[in-house]
Amino acid sequence: MPNQPRITDTQLNKGDGFGEEALASDNKRNATVTMKTDGELLRLNKQDFVELLKAPLITQISMVEAQAKVAAGAIWADVRLPSEYKYEHIEGAINLPLNEIRHLASGLDKSKEYILYCQTGRRSSAAAFVLAQYSVNAVVLLGGTRNNS
Repeated sequence: MPNQPRITDTQLNKGDGFGEEALASDNKRNATVTMKTDGELLRLNKQDFVELLKAPLITQISMVEAQAKVAAGAIWADVRLPSEYKYEHIEGAINLPLNEIRHLASGLDKSKEYILYCQTGRRSSAAAFVLAQYSVNAVVLLGGTRNNS
């Protein structure tokens, strides 16, 4: 396989993490990280990650609970790709694609609660984990839309 060009998507700084989206959503990682300078890397195995970080940060709620929260002012947030959102989404939902969530997080209203969803709950779990790092109040629709239609 020929050498592929390196693309710098994000630069990490001291204390930053990576790979948590794959762990939180139970998917394979989608990027390779290369250090440009000397440093230390701390690693958590998946079981420790789930026990110490994922479980305490990600709250899953039922469709009934989600609808009650939306009636009280929470916001539906579809974390799927724009093409998926355009095709079908919950009425009133905004689109916060997982692949753009870090860039969009700073523009979210931290006084609001966001009900995140996708088809299965995997991407929305990853999005909730990332948003927690930005102090955004977000919960996940248990089972996603596939199990709530």
